[in-house]
Amino acid sequence: SIDKLNVDNANDFVLGPSKIEIFADPGETVVRTITVTNRTAKTVSYKVQMEDFVGSTDPSNPLVLLGKQRSKYTFVDHIVPDVTEFKLDFGERITIPVKIQVPSDASPGGYYTSVIVSNEPDKTSNVTNGGAVSVSRVGALLFIRVNGEVREEGKLEDFRVSGPSSKFVYGSTPTDFEVLFSNKGSVHLAPYGKAEIRNIFGKVINATPIDAFFALPDSLRQRSVIFEKGGFMFGRYTATVELFRGYDDLKDSKTISFWVIPWIVIVIFVIVILILYSIYRFLGSKFEIKRK
Repeated sequence: SIDKLNVDNANDFVLGPSKIEIFADPGETVVRTITVTNRTAKTVSYKVQMEDFVGSTDPSNPLVLLGKQRSKYTFVDHIVPDVTEFKLDFGERITIPVKIQVPSDASPGGYYTSVIVSNEPDKTSNVTNGGAVSVSRVGALLFIRVNGEVREEGKLEDFRVSGPSSKFVYGSTPTDFEVLFSNKGSVHLAPYGKAEIRNIFGKVINATPIDAFFALPDSLRQRSVIFEKGGFMFGRYTATVELFRGYDDLKDSKTISFWVIPWIVIVIFVIVILILYSIYRFLGSKFEIKRK
């Protein structure tokens, strides 16, 4: 179906949803829908294709699209969109049913394939651009889990202050932290939890939830944990994370400690010491203390 929307010209198109999670039994057929909205002020042609994706051991890159290469978690041959080519005028939105057909002999576990929508290049603009072709590709990630006995194995690998190198003393309050979570199982996991900062007396002075995020099999996932800016901090503090693995109510925790000594405090302290020392030297040179 195609609807007409009131949109602004953004010279792009929008695909939704970006992530679809499916639990199905062997032999079952599941139907989900995706939408594509044309926000370019002209008629545009589009193509729909399937492409596998996998997790990564690079924490900064949570997934990798494989192009024409197949992964061991492929489901390309079992995903059937109702249309693979279509055109949209400016402001039109198409809703496309997508069938996910689970083979009757499918093994329990996770399968990961994306539905990629790409625009056809504008041939008229190629001449003015010196022959360069501009194609945009946007994907809806399908997280398919075939029910049955699977291997769930994930854990918290590290918790640290964000940055190229970890420090022990900070001139200002650190607010950005990182969680590293590894998944060595056969299905994706959705870990979640919370993090908090305590002062030297054990009182919680800052806390933030960690919303559920996906971690693909054979991957190392990095998640940012950002605390709201607090007030003035000085002294020793500890930061603790509690992360549920996303299965069997198992959770991991880790605590790190750090000092916050603002540079302004150091400068004032040094100045006070210098002033006191100067006063002592001055008084010592002007007065002589004698015993009776």
